[in-house]
Amino acid sequence: MKYLVEMAQVVYEELLIKYSTLIERIDKQISGADKNRKPKIIKLKEEFNKWMREVPTIGFNSAKYDCNIMKKYLYATLNKYNNRDESEEKDYIQVLKTGNS
Repeated sequence: MKYLVEMAQVVYEELLIKYSTLIERIDKQISGADKNRKPKIIKLKEEFNKWMREVPTIGFNSAKYDCNIMKKYLYATLNKYNNRDESEEKDYIQVLKTGNS
């Protein structure tokens, strides 16, 4: 998990550079927006920022046997690295689950 969090940060920093022009345009839109449009644009920027922080991770055949054995360790580790920034109250790590899978 520590490695995934470190890689997510590297990817995020690279995406900030790649999309810097777009981020600047969004910031200009925010500063020039009226009070009705401003919250919508801020929400758009937050969603874009969340997307840039996503690092999909796939486990092969991990829905059955393996996850059930390691889940007590996995949940603790996921919670440890969940919030990258203590000032933010948002969850960055999300687990997709279907039933016991």
